[in-house]
Amino acid sequence: MSESRAVGALACAVVAWMAGSATLAVSVEDQRMGALTRGALLYRAHCSVCHGVEGRGDGRLAGELQKPPSDLTRLRREGDGEFPADRVRRLIDGRQELAGHAPGEMPVWGLTFLEHGRTDDQGGAAEAMIDDLVVYLRSIQTGER
Repeated sequence: MSESRAVGALACAVVAWMAGSATLAVSVEDQRMGALTRGALLYRAHCSVCHGVEGRGDGRLAGELQKPPSDLTRLRREGDGEFPADRVRRLIDGRQELAGHAPGEMPVWGLTFLEHGRTDDQGGAAEAMIDDLVVYLRSIQTGER
């Protein structure tokens, strides 16, 4: 192989590698935005009726509950500046009870999301939906600590 052909082949390999890296970066960002969008849709469908459109605990059914729904925009502030993603996951799927709520007042969405994934990997589908909700809830946090 001539020197010019070798240089040309190396240049093509570098360009292909750079294009692949750029595609990977866009793909990761697209996936994150996809999770945020999916989480927002899940939130509106399952959570906003109690927690409100903006997550401030002022949904149209909030006044009907024994205890007002949490302001979900303050989770990071109440967690000393850290968003409590694991705790949020456990509350959504029902592994952790919510203190002060009447039994069953906070709907547990793990089983509902399992039903959505019935034709696929149920556990994986439910976890993915909860992950998307967590991404969305992280995005609506307000204020400093």
